[in-house]
Amino acid sequence: MRLGIISTTFPPKKCGVADYTYKLINELIKHDIDISIFTEMAEAAPFSGELHVMQGLFNHAFINELAELIRRDVCDAVIVQYTPTLIAPKTCGVYLRLPFWLARLRKLTRVPVCVMVHELHYPVEPNLRGIFIGIPTVIQFAGMALVSDHLFFSHRVPMEQWNRRLPYKRSKFSWLPVGANIEPVPDQKMSSPDVKKMAQIKSSRKIIIHFGGSHLSHGFLHMFHSFEEARKIFVGDDPVLLFVGMTQHEVDQKLGETGMSHIKENVIGIGYLGPEEASCWLAAADLVLAPFLDGVSTRRGSMMAAFTHGKAMVTTSGRNTDPLLPWNSFCSIVSVDDVDGFKKEVIRLLGNQRSAEELGVCAKKYYDCHFSWPVIARNLIGVLSTLREKRYG
Repeated sequence: MRLGIISTTFPPKKCGVADYTYKLINELIKHDIDISIFTEMAEAAPFSGELHVMQGLFNHAFINELAELIRRDVCDAVIVQYTPTLIAPKTCGVYLRLPFWLARLRKLTRVPVCVMVHELHYPVEPNLRGIFIGIPTVIQFAGMALVSDHLFFSHRVPMEQWNRRLPYKRSKFSWLPVGANIEPVPDQKMSSPDVKKMAQIKSSRKIIIHFGGSHLSHGFLHMFHSFEEARKIFVGDDPVLLFVGMTQHEVDQKLGETGMSHIKENVIGIGYLGPEEASCWLAAADLVLAPFLDGVSTRRGSMMAAFTHGKAMVTTSGRNTDPLLPWNSFCSIVSVDDVDGFKKEVIRLLGNQRSAEELGVCAKKYYDCHFSWPVIARNLIGVLSTLREKRYG
């Protein structure tokens, strides 16, 4: 089977969709799936497949060229990586002709056209952005759902919402979580004390990590208040709060915006790291903090990175949190509105190393069984094989 994947971004660009695409295709290749990538990235990370650099995605010239390449490569299916603001960055994700281009591509190639949904649309709210961005992107998404052969949702809550809106499309929707964007380094021999020694950090010092960028959906107040309390309680352990994926300037900005500049001494932004270095820091962490204002969900690759490293994590539940998953069995989760509850869980796990380690073991086990890249690849191949059988009868 050969799969064509349209992704506006691709490594070495640092982006969630780029990371996802690269991790996914390398896992698919292990399952003997041939890959053709269609992207705007002139420089791309090496992989065992066909790379086609395209100029300007989703217009008349692009669709015609793409259709010709898909026929030449003999692709059995095409997947579009969909995040509105990556598809149409200049118009805040609004591109109402996108469903038309997907339908056109499907007609020209006569192969199944699928969409991987990482973000759906801007929320419809009673304000200017909610009206002029929210409503058009909802219409845009509905059009895509109607013309596509299959949609893969990275988290289940919006999938269930669209199941109710388009019940006759229910069989065309699947849940496909995001795997870890940073995986443990193979044969990694370095323990937490080793990493601390390498970084010239005292072995007794507690390391708390937030893994991810400065996205608006991250609950920085949850983390800053928890760290402020941890500094008071664990004075002898001299805790440090590390932000992987944020520079020190970005961290200082967040501290200033939240009125928490007084704790800045031990709050450190270490920027973007390579996968091996990031893995080492995760291995060294005593606790991972991942509060999301919209609630934890299975579209968070940075959250999955903590799980695959077997790390205890404190996170939040909200509107995007899947109620069917047993979150409490593999992480510590409190309501996004309960900042004090979040702080208490942070203090509890920092003060009880055994509980933190046991929670990390449960996280690793659950990740391997349900969220890992081999599981994601098998589930995707299962759906694509069904579509292929229908195509060829």
